[in-house]
Amino acid sequence: MTQDTFLPRCHPHMIGEEGRVDLGQCEALAADMAELREMGVILTLVGSYSVGPYRYSNLADALAQARIQSAERKEPPPTSSEG
Repeated sequence: MTQDTFLPRCHPHMIGEEGRVDLGQCEALAADMAELREMGVILTLVGSYSVGPYRYSNLADALAQARIQSAERKEPPPTSSEG
């Protein structure tokens, strides 16, 4: 299979049971991607950020949540006022 700069590597789901890449699937994907490129379709990858049980696509939101969780962990427990 010719290396394609549009498809620099095969996707992880194409790894078979023995840990080897299924070249047939890679070639099929490369052909599909070449066709999409000819039609002007652009592949974009979306990053996601996990903060505890939450998932964000916006880095600023993920940082804000991480700061909140960090502050909550550093907060001293409330003291009871007896007396």
